[in-house]
Amino acid sequence: MFVAVYNNQPDFLNVSKASLLQTFPVTQSGKQSFNLPALSPGYYAICCFQDLNGNQRLDTNLFGVPTEPYGFSRNARPKFRAPVWDEACFEIKKDPIPIEIYIASW
Repeated sequence: MFVAVYNNQPDFLNVSKASLLQTFPVTQSGKQSFNLPALSPGYYAICCFQDLNGNQRLDTNLFGVPTEPYGFSRNARPKFRAPVWDEACFEIKKDPIPIEIYIASW
């Protein structure tokens, strides 16, 4: 599972500008948990995908639609486009918070 964390709107969905990029092995089907390093208070958005073929990128079809399971924080999943910052961002105040992200194919 590739996980990209963004801490500002202009960089959102630009993988080279993610504030944190980590990979985790997927060891089972169904619900899984991953721990990220503690994040400072602020606003963040998370994008993740399951790299089914091991090529280290999110594969898409001719129309740019992802062909591998993916998800965003706040379970933002608009039809026919990627989410925008306001749909996926969340706030961390003082303590770490659990984030649940639904991962699925389009």
